[in-house]
Amino acid sequence: MDKLTSCKTCSKEVAQSATVCPHCGAKLKMNHIEKLVLYVIVSYVAIFLLATFGVKWSK
Repeated sequence: MDKLTSCKTCSKEVAQSATVCPHCGAKLKMNHIEKLVLYVIVSYVAIFLLATFGVKWSK
């Protein structure tokens, strides 16, 4: 039997292995591709902000 956790949207108990809440339909987990895309976007934003507003390296 899967361990249970609560849905952040409806607060009902769902299995930890579930990807969608069976009660309200909310998405519970990100898959590997979504995590990679999020990581790439955050990295590009961080690089852009550092390049735009970062410390000047020359003296």
